[in-house]
Amino acid sequence: MVFPIAGNINIDELSERLAHVELGKGSILALQIRQVDRMDLLNEFIIHLALFRVFASSSNVFILPESCRLYIELGNTFDNAFEKKIFYKKYLEDREHQINHFNLDLLEIRDNPLTVNPKKDKI
Repeated sequence: MVFPIAGNINIDELSERLAHVELGKGSILALQIRQVDRMDLLNEFIIHLALFRVFASSSNVFILPESCRLYIELGNTFDNAFEKKIFYKKYLEDREHQINHFNLDLLEIRDNPLTVNPKKDKI
């Protein structure tokens, strides 16, 4: 299932669109991400789906089944400026362009969600 994300995004709209996604066993949810106006919402969206496999709004809850894979495709830009705005990318393990897992040892949860501990940040 291809799920394009671009332009003016908001949580309710993303949640409403996800509510209509039907994934069978072994399916793939492919996020095709282009330039967006709210990188903070995009980062929140990806973190929730990739790390927790859940995304919720005030009206919908989407759970990515364990048997399904999540692909994240970032749109190309001239200087990869878009990719540089995805702050958590450096905390992901990348093997042959496939992210296998988040390295949670590098993250420290405080009052501010996903605050990086600079003493451990050696990537």
